[in-house]
Amino acid sequence: MRKLVYILVGGFAFWLPDIILDAFLRKDIDKRIILALLMPASLAIGFWILHFRLFKRTRSFGALHMLAGMFLLGPLLLNIANSFIGGGFSSFERGSDWLWFLLTSFFPPYFLIMAVYDGSAAALIFGSVMLVGLHLYSKRIGENFQ
Repeated sequence: MRKLVYILVGGFAFWLPDIILDAFLRKDIDKRIILALLMPASLAIGFWILHFRLFKRTRSFGALHMLAGMFLLGPLLLNIANSFIGGGFSSFERGSDWLWFLLTSFFPPYFLIMAVYDGSAAALIFGSVMLVGLHLYSKRIGENFQ
């Protein structure tokens, strides 16, 4: 159950700033720098809340599960964000568009292309490096992350 919570929080905490920016700011600004800072920061806050507040520093360390959530939920949440600016689900016209979405959701190179077009590729790299670093640090100190 905790793994699923880490996966869901990892995905939603990371992609929620992108959805909010697209919903309220539309295409008015260049959001790459804002996303590069906000998305990893919200991911770090989500990790802190889960690891230190909700699960009280249990031996189960969820950094890699949050990383999986970023990539598993990424195509869906990225399409939701792009729906606010005329892309994503709002541009689906045929049934084959849904099939295309399902096929590309499980093909990581296409997801990275989507992130580049969205402007969130730098944030995806920063967030991934941060979570892998947290995981390696926790292994180095013997799962007693403090």
